[in-house]
Amino acid sequence: MPYLTGTATGHLDLLNQLATFATANGWTENGRDFTFDRWLALSRGSCFVQFASDPTNGAIAMYQSLGYTAGRLPGLHPDDSGSGLPMTAAQLAGATIVNGGSGYTSGTNRVFNVLGGTFTTQATITATVTGGVVTAITGVGGGNYTVRPTNAVATSPQAGGGTGFTANLNFRPPLTSQRRMNIPDTPIVRFHFFANDNDLTGGVSTSAPHIHVVIEYAAGQYRHMSFGSIAKIGDWTGGEYTCTSFWTPGAVADSPTASSHLLLWDALHGSLDGITNNRSYNTMHMRNIGNQLAAERWGVFGTGTTTDSPDTAGNARRFLSGGMRYSWHLASFGKLRGNPLNAFVPLIPIPIAWRRTTGTPQDMILLGNAPNVRHVQMASFNPSEQITVGSDQWLIFPGARKQRLLLDTEESWNMGIAYLRTP
Repeated sequence: MPYLTGTATGHLDLLNQLATFATANGWTENGRDFTFDRWLALSRGSCFVQFASDPTNGAIAMYQSLGYTAGRLPGLHPDDSGSGLPMTAAQLAGATIVNGGSGYTSGTNRVFNVLGGTFTTQATITATVTGGVVTAITGVGGGNYTVRPTNAVATSPQAGGGTGFTANLNFRPPLTSQRRMNIPDTPIVRFHFFANDNDLTGGVSTSAPHIHVVIEYAAGQYRHMSFGSIAKIGDWTGGEYTCTSFWTPGAVADSPTASSHLLLWDALHGSLDGITNNRSYNTMHMRNIGNQLAAERWGVFGTGTTTDSPDTAGNARRFLSGGMRYSWHLASFGKLRGNPLNAFVPLIPIPIAWRRTTGTPQDMILLGNAPNVRHVQMASFNPSEQITVGSDQWLIFPGARKQRLLLDTEESWNMGIAYLRTP
């Protein structure tokens, strides 16, 4: 199966190499903007995924939709899942005067900031300058703007002699309660990309096109992303998913079971930043299952028992169970240690189920499994170690970092994830 490992200089280099890998393995690049807004859009079938880089705050946001419309930013595409808020105008500094500005003094370098506004296309603003001060701003395409501070225009040096200027806004994903992966925009130690059209681990080959991404962003510290389709069980509509990972710093950083962490298909996840009603859940497309209404499109991996945040169109989302940190398989087998000396390596499937909350007791409907990936107890294994089970080769990585010092540092103890490299 296709596999690539390498290094990257930062977010955009990583996304560029991911796009190259994806398009070589059956995916389509729908669009990108690496110059201003730092986003990438990929798709295959009904799985549409978008990524947005925020270098200032050290994050890559992730979005999922059921379509793509050229000219729109992530979070604003058809049937958006509701996880990941639409990108909004951040701030613009050091704009360039086109026609000069009344009262503007050549050689100065003041600051001009614009806040607010949400657009489906890159915005252009026109500012009117009177007496060296911005007195009015108009947005092409709509949006509300606030000028601050009310001092002379922030621009590159240019002589006066005009009444205004135009400039482009840069957009950034809003971070509060946002589905995102927290990695700095710095050189990446190593990445690993895995791709396949099928799940090959269930005894039969099941159609499940997907890409797994493992990022060692600093020595021994890891993040994970995955997008594609699960290995479905039964006849139902959907199965396309997007998943990322976030490891919460601070007092819970050394607790791998904290609900504020996010790790791929993760029904243990509760919220990021301690905010409820959030849009940080990883998502899966699902329709006409159980008591879903006709307009409902999405399931979310999380601890809730009700749909506490709708999709972008306002439709309810249904909670999914199972996953990486919360499943009946883990309850029974999660602490079994592998022994590389006798090839005993318990590779635990990652099931995905719909949790029906309308009855008493609640019950589960098994929808499928995450493709070509397993949970593994890695006490006997090192990060990035390759193991062989039968004729299959697997690569093993920590959920975040293999460590247990309990010092409020990033630790996932012996919780490991095994990815199929060669069937």
